[in-house]
Amino acid sequence: MIDFNGEINGDCKRFLLKKQIKIQVKVSLIVAILFAVPIILTSVFWKTIALLMFLPFAFAIVFSALPPSRGSQRIFVPQRVYIDTEEQTIVHKCAKLERFHMLSSVKAVIDYGEWYYFIFEFEDRDPYFVCQKSLLTEGTLEEFEALFEGKIERQKK
Repeated sequence: MIDFNGEINGDCKRFLLKKQIKIQVKVSLIVAILFAVPIILTSVFWKTIALLMFLPFAFAIVFSALPPSRGSQRIFVPQRVYIDTEEQTIVHKCAKLERFHMLSSVKAVIDYGEWYYFIFEFEDRDPYFVCQKSLLTEGTLEEFEALFEGKIERQKK
């Protein structure tokens, strides 16, 4: 077993929060674009005041670019990530949720120097699997890297 236990901090946490903000903005933009066509058609064929319906979408996009609150972070910021080599799973535990994936679904592991970021196959995609190296409590980094040999990509700064 390889265990990263404790709440991430510093650059690792900023990295994860940036990922979350990008996801929030993308979702807000997609929703706004989907509703843009009916709003525009309504304003052209009925009343131009219907364009005011863009305001809630504009606010949604702006607010989605803000960092998640501490309460929201409890849903995705890991407090523990461990790899069970017997069951061939990687488990992500946070304050409110627990999720897991099979080790075989790991497509790549990006080494950012202070932390690892997991990229899974498309059907198992999950942007919240990060392991801060300083939180390693069981196992070694050498064991970790041996387990994912050939999948680790070093990220240059």
